Amino acid sequence: MRVSEGAGGVAWAAAIRQSGVDASALRGRCGYLGRMSIHSDLSPCTSVLDSPQVLAVGWLGRSVLYNRGPVDGAFFEKLFELLLNPWQPAVSLGIHRCELCRFTGAMTNLFYRNQSVQDATGLLVVPGDGVLYVAPTRVAHYVDAHEYAPPPAFVAAVMACPEMRSMPYLRALMKNGPKGFVKAGAS
Repeated sequence: MRVSEGAGGVAWAAAIRQSGVDASALRGRCGYLGRMSIHSDLSPCTSVLDSPQVLAVGWLGRSVLYNRGPVDGAFFEKLFELLLNPWQPAVSLGIHRCELCRFTGAMTNLFYRNQSVQDATGLLVVPGDGVLYVAPTRVAHYVDAHEYAPPPAFVAAVMACPEMRSMPYLRALMKNGPKGFVKAGAS
């Protein structure tokens, strides 16, 4: 069910105002409850923002063919580090069950090296070369449990990503994302 009005819409609008995102650019895109939006890797991430500069990575489901293969441990470690406290331009209004898990739906936090991330409700925004990559926080679960191998451009962007919420990170978002995606002074 798409959220567009009522209490969910109010929560969505409040979260957008608090994040510093230009709400007019979102054009009513509020995400889904129960079932996550599905996007092919490197396609425009229209469930977040309809812009060719905002690309989807890791929006997997049973109906999506995805690359499988080995990933470097350093990449997974950096990805997990970014997920510990990601800057999010919006919040999810529901929990996403993993469609690839046969029985459990992987509804819990993801644990790695004595730390955990909530991996079923948020977004990870990673600045790239002239683009922003947007992945569900569940992307680390997909890499770990389902052998998902993200596109090389996303891997390189993760490895080069400044610390979340730092000034270099916010500058990289403003430099590489669509105009107005991040307002000056947003944190």
